[in-house]
Amino acid sequence: MPPIFHIDSYEDCLQKNKHFCRASLKLYPSKTTHSTKVWNLIQETKRFKTYYNHDELYHAICINDSLVNKNSTSSLKTAVTKMYAQKYEDRGLTTEVVTIECENLVYRTNTFDISLLCFIVIYLILIILATAYHIKTNDVQKISRCIIVFSIYYNLTKLYKMYRHDNFQKLHCIQSIRFFTTVLVIFCHTFCSFAGGYIANTKYLEDIPSNVIRHSIRILFVFLVQTFFLISAWLLSYNTFTIFKNTKNINVVKYTFVTIVNRYLRIIPPVLLMVCLGRSVWIYGTFSGPVKNVYSDKEYQRCQKNWWIVLLFLSNHYQQHEMCYFTAWYLSADTQLYVLSLLFLTLMLKFKQLKIFLMILCLLLGIIIPSVVSYLYNLDTIYRINPENAKNNGFLSFEFSATYTSTYSNMATYTLGLIFGYVYFRVENKVVFKKNIYVLVCWTLATGLPLLIVMIPAFEYGKITSTILAGILKPLYAFGIGLGIFGMLKDTGGWLKKLCSWKPFVFFGNFTYTTYVVHFGIVFYRTASTRTPIYISDYNLFVAFLQDVGLSFICGFIVHLLLEMPLSQLQHIFVFKFSVHKAKHYKKRETT
Repeated sequence: MPPIFHIDSYEDCLQKNKHFCRASLKLYPSKTTHSTKVWNLIQETKRFKTYYNHDELYHAICINDSLVNKNSTSSLKTAVTKMYAQKYEDRGLTTEVVTIECENLVYRTNTFDISLLCFIVIYLILIILATAYHIKTNDVQKISRCIIVFSIYYNLTKLYKMYRHDNFQKLHCIQSIRFFTTVLVIFCHTFCSFAGGYIANTKYLEDIPSNVIRHSIRILFVFLVQTFFLISAWLLSYNTFTIFKNTKNINVVKYTFVTIVNRYLRIIPPVLLMVCLGRSVWIYGTFSGPVKNVYSDKEYQRCQKNWWIVLLFLSNHYQQHEMCYFTAWYLSADTQLYVLSLLFLTLMLKFKQLKIFLMILCLLLGIIIPSVVSYLYNLDTIYRINPENAKNNGFLSFEFSATYTSTYSNMATYTLGLIFGYVYFRVENKVVFKKNIYVLVCWTLATGLPLLIVMIPAFEYGKITSTILAGILKPLYAFGIGLGIFGMLKDTGGWLKKLCSWKPFVFFGNFTYTTYVVHFGIVFYRTASTRTPIYISDYNLFVAFLQDVGLSFICGFIVHLLLEMPLSQLQHIFVFKFSVHKAKHYKKRETT
């Protein structure tokens, strides 16, 4: 069969002063032959969801400038159609050019680009001066707090102290879970950077279902982000109940408003940086490639138009098919669920006798809504990263939005996190696992449920079964992860707890947020900048994964050190915040 993806030599084409075009083509059987073996094989592959549509080709080709400059698009299509008709004539195939794009996006600096560059330079100068002044003075007490927070030396010292003492935090294992989950999410996106690009050996992706390990890992990718939702809700619930328990006469409206404002100010700086860079020429305008306009040029254009949606954290529901900065969907969904959950928690605190009822009701809604949507639109149990869904990074589809990125599709997991946070708040200082059988049940479910949930979507089901599974798979996976975290917090888990208590993992967990925010551009640069079709194999994936993880965490650490830490400390200085530590300190003062 003809290769689905093909790229002519980009450098040779430019050296010969020819034009490079990206064409999508549709294959048909030749009119001179009623059927051929090749065409029958193509039709056979369309019967399987795990295969590419082999009658659709995506080729980046070198064309004479005379054809591009002197002819209209329709004439160019006709010329390319004839060229491919001759090319595949011996296979009994003919082609139709569906789209062809020969013009490359021209990046021109504007006022925004210059302003952004000036701001970054000034900010870096501020950091250098603050660091130099701190080292020269060598006395923190003599330096204004508003200046010292920008010192690299001061922040490195804080990080070192954090590394030395982080193990004494009660919830330190959650930081390690964040680290491991971030690493796995990067692995998922490394895989997607291959699967969404111009692939040389498409059969590798088509054969994944026949390999149990590869297939299970690909299904696992879809559930990874549930751990983030679970932890986010867990901490929100625990902190809220702890603050209200230890603080007298707290104003619910004030608490809600202040908490939302602090949350927004805390998470927005890294997002703002990446959106501004994505909207400027300083990233996407610095490299070239034969298929760049298929990927990064479109991303640049989306960010030119929809950058503001990211900053309002609405990317997963508003203009979601034209999303700027793809991974912003999670930040949007998490922020929306955070705000809704905060309102929900204040309602629970007001009507304390209805706490259990409200939690169960919210959990049921989180299960029922995705099931109803799945039934109405005949959707699969989960979103599958199969060849057709991933092709040309075509993840921004209705199915992707409905089953994966929407707020309602992650609501059940978030509710479970609220429940876990409340339960942990109630039993924080109590012995829960009094008998070994309780420990055995806890860890059997903690390990067995996620493994079972990963295996279930490996099979196809009828509409009713798929509808039910669409609502329960994510919360069941999250429930298993939640039990594991709860078990470790209550001093069970053996070697796994020791692993999650290891200081380096806990330390890296402190800047997983910035790592998550910056890793998208690092990982998908591979897809946009490739000169030849990408060859995918287990070895190539593993090597690329190690490179992506290393570079992502290095960049995440730099952004954390230079941006997130200084601005979060400024926030603590100027913005009032309700905190667990303050509440517990206030409670101790009252009792003494």
